[in-house]
Amino acid sequence: MLNPPPRLRQSSPNIFFMMNEHFMNSRKAIVFDLDGTLVDTLPDLMGSLNKALAECGLPGVEATVLLDSLHGGLGATAGAALRALTADMTLHPELSKRYEQLYTDQLCESSLPFSGVVDFLEMLKRAGVSMGVCTNKLEQQAKQLLTHLDLIQYFDAVVGADTYPYSKPHPLPLLKLLEQLGAEPSASAFVGDSVVDAHTALNAQVPLLYYTQGYGGSCKTEWKAIEFDCYSSLLSHPAQT
Repeated sequence: MLNPPPRLRQSSPNIFFMMNEHFMNSRKAIVFDLDGTLVDTLPDLMGSLNKALAECGLPGVEATVLLDSLHGGLGATAGAALRALTADMTLHPELSKRYEQLYTDQLCESSLPFSGVVDFLEMLKRAGVSMGVCTNKLEQQAKQLLTHLDLIQYFDAVVGADTYPYSKPHPLPLLKLLEQLGAEPSASAFVGDSVVDAHTALNAQVPLLYYTQGYGGSCKTEWKAIEFDCYSSLLSHPAQT
């Protein structure tokens, strides 16, 4: 079994790489989650969800409802909203469909990369590290968003919830993506922000970098992770090939 790197509760530009420089420099590929990891998509997701709820004759929900279910995909979020409102669950198919339509139309309105993301991707690109995105967004939605934000240029492959028969936390999407990148799990890393991402890394036996300022809060899982709270902490010592 792969021995994952140790967990750090806090990160700083110096401490992170003093303890983990060898780990980072030995990565041949790095795969990222999208929502809450690379890009702050919450405003567009919330706007679309509450519009869809209104069209179904229901009140809006608070952001906590979305955050607790976001990484399961739009369908999971629609279900969570109905449960939070104690609404008729038979509305789920209609709500999910309309939510997806509305979100596809406005997914690029307010979403922006988190601070430091572009600099980190540039560093990895210069170092020759292969990169991919593994998300529970639909593949086309993910590519549309990445293209709009001019991030698609950094990634060799993008895998969404509908790319393969299984989505995260099943290991298949991540492992298939690493195959495309030509990298072994033990020589790679997965960057995520949720329990779903942590379980994906565990199931695929891929070391985890956990972004604590995303949507998932602290990482509570048996799979140890290097936790970081800002992308600038990953820039202190550029990875070398």
